Amino acid sequence: VVARITDAGGAAIKVPADYPDISQAIEAAKPRDTIRVSPGIYKTPLIISKTIRLEGSADGKTIIELAAKKAAFITITAEAPGTYISGLEFKHVGFDHGMNRYSGIIIEARKVTISACNIDHSAGHGIAVLDGAQAEIRGCKITRCGWDGISVYGEKSSASISDTLSQDNLQHGIGFWLGGGGSVSNCRVLKNGLCGILAMSNGVKVALSSNTCSGNREAGILLSDGVSAELTSNVCEKNLLSGIVARSENTQVNLVGNVAKGNHEVGILTYKGVKVGKFEKNSAIGNVSRQIWRDAELTKSEGKLSDQQ
Repeated sequence: VVARITDAGGAAIKVPADYPDISQAIEAAKPRDTIRVSPGIYKTPLIISKTIRLEGSADGKTIIELAAKKAAFITITAEAPGTYISGLEFKHVGFDHGMNRYSGIIIEARKVTISACNIDHSAGHGIAVLDGAQAEIRGCKITRCGWDGISVYGEKSSASISDTLSQDNLQHGIGFWLGGGGSVSNCRVLKNGLCGILAMSNGVKVALSSNTCSGNREAGILLSDGVSAELTSNVCEKNLLSGIVARSENTQVNLVGNVAKGNHEVGILTYKGVKVGKFEKNSAIGNVSRQIWRDAELTKSEGKLSDQQ
């Protein structure tokens, strides 16, 4: 018997007390129910196609563990707007080097919240926001993923990402692609294999504020392909290419109060053709090549900087 909890408007279902497996609890749940999962290791991929709350234990010991080649941990379909997930740990075991790798959490619904979840190794993206989905991602830790830590991809897909660590991922820490937009604030984006934060979305707005992008193997922040961006109070340091890069005609950017220091190429680099609006109170110090370079035109003969074209 599942007790009703009137303040939340749905049932409280416990795993394993009421159902031995999370997938069985999801199947039995009605919209607006809450599923509370006790500590333990669970090895079943989950598909959520109704609006529910899925809560792990506060101590971080509710773990979903799957073989890398088996499935995504959770797929939230378009039929589950408003779904809320918190307090879960995720891990793919083994590696998948194929082109069609499974991402960790796949979000296809609107108004989804992922809070206080940790993904330590996903075969593909850690979290993928797709097909016009809308997500809030806060207080998460995403590390060692086979593609981006977080990927926001496709027309009208959007994510608000805050207070999150994205580190040691094979490609970008956070990527906005082909119509995906949103915001990133108070995040640490560290030691990723390509850029810290990348936005390549024609006509799409992104707002990046108070983030630290450090030790990434390409640029700390890269803006391209006609994106419209607001950068405020970000710190980009010790990246192996430049700190902040804006390129491509029709890319628009406002830069206020950003710091670029100790990067291995240019501190702040904006290419010719980029529309720079506000450029105020930015600081660039200790960068190997130049500190601030506006209206840059580069050729392959000028070395590594050409790789950012």
